[in-house]
Amino acid sequence: MEEEFPKYMKYYKDLLDENGGQFLSGDDLTIADLDALHTVRYYALGIADFIPTDSLEAYPEIESWIQRVLDYPSVKEYYANQAK
Repeated sequence: MEEEFPKYMKYYKDLLDENGGQFLSGDDLTIADLDALHTVRYYALGIADFIPTDSLEAYPEIESWIQRVLDYPSVKEYYANQAK
């Protein structure tokens, strides 16, 4: 996974670049963002073998995208309710 991780992050970065930089499929949140969010955040949690918790620091575009998705009102509400 250590060698594959940069390829995956490049794939997500390229999607963002191709679609305007806000979300993976354009200017608004889609199921693609929600699905990818779960996977990408998994890497940052330090659960995946050979992927350090700071692995996303090398990908500021991905970190910004994660924050945009997490700040989306319905996503924010979902995670707030999960914490209860």
